[in-house]
Amino acid sequence: MTILKVQGPIKGSTGGTSISLTMSSTPIYGNVLVAVIGTGKVGGPYVTVTSITEDGVSWSKQVQKTYRWNENNSDYEDVEIWLGIISTKASKSIVIQLSSSLGGMGAIAYIAEYSGIDVDDYLDNTATDTGYTPINGNPAQTRTGTTSLTSKADELWIGGIACGCMNSSIQQTNPTNGFSLTTSNVNTESVAYLEKIVSSTGQAYTNTTISYADWVGCIITLKGLTLKIGGIYTVKRKLMEIIVDADSSLIPEDIHVLPNWRIELWKLENDFPIITVRVGIVNLSELIYGRKVGWNQQGHYVSYQFSLHVWHENADEPYPKSKNACDLADEIIDVLEMYSGDSASGIERFYNITSRESEPERGPQQMSRVIIEGFILVKRVLS
Repeated sequence: MTILKVQGPIKGSTGGTSISLTMSSTPIYGNVLVAVIGTGKVGGPYVTVTSITEDGVSWSKQVQKTYRWNENNSDYEDVEIWLGIISTKASKSIVIQLSSSLGGMGAIAYIAEYSGIDVDDYLDNTATDTGYTPINGNPAQTRTGTTSLTSKADELWIGGIACGCMNSSIQQTNPTNGFSLTTSNVNTESVAYLEKIVSSTGQAYTNTTISYADWVGCIITLKGLTLKIGGIYTVKRKLMEIIVDADSSLIPEDIHVLPNWRIELWKLENDFPIITVRVGIVNLSELIYGRKVGWNQQGHYVSYQFSLHVWHENADEPYPKSKNACDLADEIIDVLEMYSGDSASGIERFYNITSRESEPERGPQQMSRVIIEGFILVKRVLS
């Protein structure tokens, strides 16, 4: 499956304790966000990223490197690369929290969105490097470090380099090894976002040219998705997408559709409605099943069983407490029964859909739950 950049990199910067930025468009379910953050502080300690917050996106740090070039130098540099997995309707607004203020230097973040990354097994390799460019008027190269040989041909390589410069006019230039470069300065801190989409294996690295700076670099390689049409994870992602993108006035815009079979609801602070999704393998012979019901499709077909747990707040009296969950479940069933198929995921149709109420009054959250169960007919094609 082809890896594509959807938007970005979008820049945010600060001299304080957090970075706020806004993506150009709403990130899409199934894609990933990649963030490169660089910081510099006079007198230390290192300023690092403590969290990245964005509705509908789960962020995690993939690689980090810090550097203080000389015991007599007071410039503490940090560079990090984080990855965000988009699990439901995401917000465009992102807040990056830092460990402390920046002491006269600054922090810069770049974030971009990509499609075609294997969100179930994304990280391949990482590397880091550090150094110092002497103040002698001769530009020298910074480095991200060099990874070991990558394991997949189709990958996304992202590098980040943070430099503490002598003045704000010093810029990073001339990326090597076919990488594209996006860079800027805040005060005397320079940060570079470096990107390359590849179609063959290799050792990932890149350099930039700069004068008068101490620097720290890192790089990650992210695996592309090997498309298996009709695979269980592809079908699960598509089922979640169908619910999120349903053209229905009764399915709210702020619905949370999560790929967890069990979820600690209290962590969402009663932010209902919530749908949790499970897709499993069914031991059915589709050839026999197809003959029984008279379907006439040709090809290799399988069935998956699915379960949706529809969690909602209890309705006000005089309605039954489960009314909100029941209404939403009915609407989701209508959407699934009318679904006409999708060649990209292999889903042909949903069938034998049933629903039942469960635990309508239990728990301190005052929530209700309806369980939807059924089967998915899927055409499988391996690529």
